[in-house]
Amino acid sequence: MRENVNRDLHGSGPAGYLGGTRRWQVLKEDTTGLNLGKNETTVVKNCTICQVAKGQAQDIGLCTPLPVPKNIWKNLSMDFILVLPRTKKGIDSIFVVVDRFSKMAHFIPVQKTSDVPHVAKLFFQEVVRLYRVPSFIISDRDNKFLAMFWITLWRKFDTSLKHGSTTYPQTDDQMKVINCTLGNLLRSICEDRPRAWDQALSQAEFAYNNAIHSSTGMSPFFIIYRKVPHHLLDLASSSPRLG
Repeated sequence: MRENVNRDLHGSGPAGYLGGTRRWQVLKEDTTGLNLGKNETTVVKNCTICQVAKGQAQDIGLCTPLPVPKNIWKNLSMDFILVLPRTKKGIDSIFVVVDRFSKMAHFIPVQKTSDVPHVAKLFFQEVVRLYRVPSFIISDRDNKFLAMFWITLWRKFDTSLKHGSTTYPQTDDQMKVINCTLGNLLRSICEDRPRAWDQALSQAEFAYNNAIHSSTGMSPFFIIYRKVPHHLLDLASSSPRLG
């Protein structure tokens, strides 16, 4: 019974197939008294989904340092993940926005053909509405970011817009790591339903933001809200016993 609960939490819970170390770091924050930590390595090691969905090689290399952010949601990175399986809603891409201070990420479903005004509208709905207009942005050289609309918009808000350099492609390797992690999460969650990845995007975002980040030693959720969110362990411990 305990092993089944452990395995269920590995996939659908707060860690969302992020691996043994991160999963244990998430579970040990819980204070319900459930002793689930002893088998976390075994569960992940024997998880068929993890072994199939995730490659062995890690895309890690030397990075060119970026300016160190000093506050939340003032210094952002942006990127697109394109050429994904088209879903029933016609979604085939993800607009990724990351706060470089807390490492919190938002994964916004879009279409590859979305024009600049639509992407800008999504940015204000999903980011500015919750936080603020950023002061500094790192983006790739996608034409959506290079369009005069973006340049004019950020100048109006006194925001600096920087583009990743082709001469120094490692300028923002953080985005490559996040995109790779998101891909692993979606493959693990969706399994044999690759065209339903948009339905799993919110679960993947929750799992990513609830995981301990190696550079901060804390989860993005904790840095932003100063506490960890409730998850399945809290529901299991607070539910009334039957019988």
